[in-house]
Amino acid sequence: MKHKAPFLFLFLLLPFFGVQAQEAPADTLEHALLWRITKPDLKDTSYLFGTIHIISQEDFFLPNGFEEAFAKCKKATFEINMEKMMSPLSLLSMIGNMNMKGDTTLQDLLSEEDYALLKKRSLEMGMPVELLNTMKPFFVAMLFSGEDTEMPLELNQEESATTSYEMELFQMAKEQDKKIDGLETVDFQMKIFDKIPYTVQAKMLSEALHARDENEGKEAREHSVNNLEELVKAYKTQDVDKLAALVAEEDETLNQYADLLINERNQTWIASIKKMTAEGPVFFAVGAGHLGGKQGVIRLLRKEGFVVEAVF
Repeated sequence: MKHKAPFLFLFLLLPFFGVQAQEAPADTLEHALLWRITKPDLKDTSYLFGTIHIISQEDFFLPNGFEEAFAKCKKATFEINMEKMMSPLSLLSMIGNMNMKGDTTLQDLLSEEDYALLKKRSLEMGMPVELLNTMKPFFVAMLFSGEDTEMPLELNQEESATTSYEMELFQMAKEQDKKIDGLETVDFQMKIFDKIPYTVQAKMLSEALHARDENEGKEAREHSVNNLEELVKAYKTQDVDKLAALVAEEDETLNQYADLLINERNQTWIASIKKMTAEGPVFFAVGAGHLGGKQGVIRLLRKEGFVVEAVF
């Protein structure tokens, strides 16, 4: 199934930008994207599945046991509620949260050279720079980095040879008349970037702009493509510990915000997972980079007394 990639998925693409690789855990998790969640005091069995938010149709697959596990669950829970995400109110809220607070503009944050380059790049994409000038630099950077990695991030792109695990699973859940829920809200995810200084985000934007230069950005583009290929390879081999370590160590700019972007969110999800699994069987689908690692969802759930087992 082909999907036009929603602009909303910009903020779900953190694995392609990078945070500090997690400290390697002492034990090793089995290679599996699908995990069974049980607990002695729970009546029902729930499941945890790791996704990649955008992947080529050629590489898309569902692991053994997926259909049976999905069918058993009455609720499908994503990082955010996919149903609410599609509502006009959520889209309006998302667009509003893309803008910087106060009267700061990209022209204030970028050098004259970089702002001129932004003008050039934005016109190449068919939009005047004035449409971007008040947006948080992170989201503008994603627009241009998306082009470098051939990810379908352009607003006017109708079709692509990629698909979204979230959209595929959401359609399956609707067809099976499941309840839809989320571990976070759209507002929460969007406001994460208010906690990262705009000057730091502007540095990312500058790097993204220069990475598209035919000569200057050749090495950066090749590195980005190689990193994406490595991520997809680890995903297809279902190596969740490696995925956690890869997400994605090449970008040092966001290293200091690893806890904010990944680890703190994992911790917050555990309370919601505990509550939801007590109410009935739930199929949780979150980015695979959140599953493994020392502070990943699997090990955090085990610390809370859950039995989390790989499904093969």
